[in-house]
Amino acid sequence: RTLKDAHEIPTIPLVERDPEPGERVMYFPFPNGGERLVLEGLVDKASIDIDIEKKDGSLHVRRDSFLFLGKGDINYSGSAIFSLDGDFLGTLFAGEEPGKNSTMFAIKSKYTRRLIQSLRSHLYEC
Repeated sequence: RTLKDAHEIPTIPLVERDPEPGERVMYFPFPNGGERLVLEGLVDKASIDIDIEKKDGSLHVRRDSFLFLGKGDINYSGSAIFSLDGDFLGTLFAGEEPGKNSTMFAIKSKYTRRLIQSLRSHLYEC
């Protein structure tokens, strides 16, 4: 796309709410071998802290996550997660058992929204 076509790119609503426990969500994993997928999941916990062990053995805690039940694969990380109304709820981070129905970890969209707002305000200052 050229810059003049930018107005044709659809916008994605970034919500500032947490997903609701029991809410159905959709996610669109990156094409794996050219296959385009639309998968559904079910929110398990709307807010959770995740401990991530780094290669050096230290722990990093993410306090911006939620859990949902869905099918995962190692290539699905970074996939967008939407409500059935089309609101962007978050980004797929990791799953417990790739290739099977399991618990999936996601980063909430409200943190993405705040980052975009911050970047936008700094750009306007320039």
